[in-house]
Amino acid sequence: MIRLIGAVIGGYLVMIVLVLFGDWMLEGAANFVLANLLLAFPYGFLGGWLAARVAPGQEVNAGLCLGVFAIVMGIVAYGLNSGNQPVWYWTSLTASLTAGSVYGSFRKYLSVQRHAPRKKTKKAVAK
Repeated sequence: MIRLIGAVIGGYLVMIVLVLFGDWMLEGAANFVLANLLLAFPYGFLGGWLAARVAPGQEVNAGLCLGVFAIVMGIVAYGLNSGNQPVWYWTSLTASLTAGSVYGSFRKYLSVQRHAPRKKTKKAVAK
């Protein structure tokens, strides 16, 4: 459980760092809002992938918890900055981060399953 919580916090911190770095790089861009929305899914993907990597055996749970955490933080961010951007922007940004985090953790889960050793089954003995 502790590892899952740490994975969610770590994944969210990665998303925050990427968003802040992206905002810094895109400052003064012609269409900042569009660029920020386009980059939200990859940021979420990387955060979800990292969360799944940190919580082995609970990859999908880490992504789902990270997605729920991203939704909660998106609501908090909208409440604090409601006058700066329209509602559709916060909704789209939160949905994109959430979808990216769930998909990133699912891709990590598939990678783990693909590389897991296969269990040998005993063949039925014919009488």
